[in-house]
Amino acid sequence: IAHDACVHEQDGSCKRKRLQAFFKQRFTNGNTLFHEAARGGELQTLQSLVAQIHESWSQLVESGSLKQLQQDGQLLPSSPTEAVRAAINLRNHRGQTALVMAAQNTQPACCEYLLTQGADRYAMDRCGGRSALHYAVMRHSSGTIHALMDNLPSDDR
Repeated sequence: IAHDACVHEQDGSCKRKRLQAFFKQRFTNGNTLFHEAARGGELQTLQSLVAQIHESWSQLVESGSLKQLQQDGQLLPSSPTEAVRAAINLRNHRGQTALVMAAQNTQPACCEYLLTQGADRYAMDRCGGRSALHYAVMRHSSGTIHALMDNLPSDDR
C-alpha cells in the first residue's frame, strides 16, 4: 500500500518518502492507511504496514538518511517502535485513532493487534469524547470489549 509513495533510488530517498507517507498520506476524511485497514478489519494489512515502517526505518538508518532528515529539521521518532506508535495514534478529522475506528467497526482482532503495537487505549475522539471502549459498548460487541479489556495494563485493573 505505502509503496505507491516510494521512488526507488539507491541513495535512501525511496525509504525517506515511504516513511513520510505513513505520516502525511491522508484520505479526504483525514484517515490514514492504518485507519482504513482497522475500519475494514484488515489485520494482515495492519501487520504489513507495521512491517513496512520497520523496514523503512532500518533502511533509513543504514543509508544515513535519518541523520539528514533530522538535520533538515524533520521531527522523527527515535526508534521504529516509536514510529509505529506515532503512525497508529494519528487522528483523522473527527479526532479518531485507528483503534477507535477498529472498535467502532467491531474489529476485535485489529483492536488486539493495535494495542500490542502501542495504540493509545484512552484516546478520545471529538465526536462526544468517545474512546474505543465507548464504541465497543455502543455496538454491543462483546468480542471487541473483551479485546480492549483483556489487554489492560496491570496498573489499570
